[in-house]
Amino acid sequence: MTLPQPVIAQSRADAVVENLINFIASEALAVGDRLPAERELANALGVSRPILREALKHLAALGIVETRTGSGSYLTDDVSPHDQRFVMKLESERQSLVKLLQLRRALESEAAALTALKATPPEISELELLVDRLELEHVQHGFAPEADKAFHLALYRFSGNPLFSQIINPIWETIERLKVRPSKNVDVKTLGLHRKTLEHIRSRDPERARQTILDLLHQVEHDLIQTSAINTKEVI
Repeated sequence: MTLPQPVIAQSRADAVVENLINFIASEALAVGDRLPAERELANALGVSRPILREALKHLAALGIVETRTGSGSYLTDDVSPHDQRFVMKLESERQSLVKLLQLRRALESEAAALTALKATPPEISELELLVDRLELEHVQHGFAPEADKAFHLALYRFSGNPLFSQIINPIWETIERLKVRPSKNVDVKTLGLHRKTLEHIRSRDPERARQTILDLLHQVEHDLIQTSAINTKEVI
C-alpha cells in the first residue's frame, strides 16, 4: 500500500481532509478497511498528529471514518473526491454553519450589551487582560485562536445571565467540530474591534458594545462562509 503525498506548504486540517479523501480513492479502500496508523499518516502528509486527528474527527463527523480506541481508524462509507454524496455533505455542513453563526451573532451582541451594563470592575479587568493577551499573541504568532475564544466566551459569562453560557457552549463546540475557523487575514481585521468592545464595556455603553460585536462577527462570518464555500468548490 502506498501512502498519501505530503501536504505542500499547508498544515490546515482541511488540506489533510482533502488529501485523505484522495488517498482513500487512489487506494480503492473498501468499507471496513483500516487506514494506516496515525504516525505513518502524519509523517506521510508532513503534518503534526494533532492536525491529523482534527482531520479524522471531521471525517468521522461526516460519517466517512470511525476511530476506535486502541485499534485505529476504519473506513465506514464509500467516498471519492467527486462523490456527489460527499459534496452534498459539505454543502449541508456549510448551511448548518450559516445558521449557527446567525444564532451566535444574535446571542453575542446581546451578551456584549448586557456585559456593558452588568460587568463588575474585576470582570472588566479580566476582559482587559484577555485583550492584552490576544494582542500579544497576535504580535508573537500572527494568530491567537485560544485567546480570541477566551475573550468571546467571557462576554457570555459576564453578562449576568448564566443561560448565555449554557446555550453558547454547545453551539461553539459544534462550530469547532465543523472544523472551521477564521483565517489569519480576518484575525488582523478584527483585532482592533476587540479592544473597542472592551472600551465600550468599560464606559458602560451597551449600544456601542453591541454594534462593535456585530461588526466583528460580520467579518468573521463572511470569512468562514467564504472559506467553506471555496472548499466545497475545490472538492467539486
